[in-house]
Amino acid sequence: MNQVSLDFNWEDELPAIAFEAPYQYMILSEQDRSTIAMLEEQSCIIRHEQQTDYFIKALLIQKLVDEEMDLQYQVWVSISEENFRKFTALDPGKAHDEQYFGWLASQIPGYDKTLNLKTVVLYEGENHWPVIIPKENDDSFTRDFYEGIIYDDAVARVEAHIFGNPGE
Repeated sequence: MNQVSLDFNWEDELPAIAFEAPYQYMILSEQDRSTIAMLEEQSCIIRHEQQTDYFIKALLIQKLVDEEMDLQYQVWVSISEENFRKFTALDPGKAHDEQYFGWLASQIPGYDKTLNLKTVVLYEGENHWPVIIPKENDDSFTRDFYEGIIYDDAVARVEAHIFGNPGE
């Protein structure tokens, strides 16, 4: 098996780890994606027989403890229909002070399980992305969110997301 050597040095900022769609969309068959799901750049709706799931894309920022930068994730969060309708009706160019409960809908590299972590979605408007804050929990991702991670761990997560896990 070929091993890839990754030697990157992002001096000013790390590239964001971006997810194209919520995990729940990614596991759908191609047929289900075309018939029961609607994926747009910042939102997604999946209409199952028994329920409809609503997702928005948001920013999650993880601080680095040993550098003057952070690691940004463009992730998906599941929110209620009521909050989805409120959010999509807002004018993104105007100031807002919105807050929604949500469930993280992206599996973040470097952690065993981040799907369905409880979050708060904060939205200020004025053409800013909504921001996700994990609710306090005893899992490793939430702990790292509040305590921070080191630069080398952040680079490893970016590389794993971009290139996959070498050797697997």
